[in-house]
Amino acid sequence: MRSMASQREIVRAIVERVQSVDTMMLMSAVGASEPVEYDDVEETLNIAYVNRDEVALGMDVFKPKVPEGTELPVIVVIHGGGLVMGDRGLERPYCRLLAHKGYLVFFAGVPI
Repeated sequence: MRSMASQREIVRAIVERVQSVDTMMLMSAVGASEPVEYDDVEETLNIAYVNRDEVALGMDVFKPKVPEGTELPVIVVIHGGGLVMGDRGLERPYCRLLAHKGYLVFFAGVPI
């Protein structure tokens, strides 16, 4: 049986390996030449705001194109990145997909 510390090191190594994969290389491996864009999704990127400590942050909003006043389920995505690697740009394709599926998505984190 592995110790908890060695299990954490294994998970950390796997996560670092996954996060280091070049997005364009991964997309070409599955036959995609560029990120998927959806005609039925409106995007507002890099809305600036600050937290209580006056730290500058940014938010993206992904909204399906629906009639005004339509109630939508909401998903809030917070990019953490462990303050080590990655940026909000890595999660935007996922947020676009969620909006395409009918969700209003607020995606917050450090600015790009």
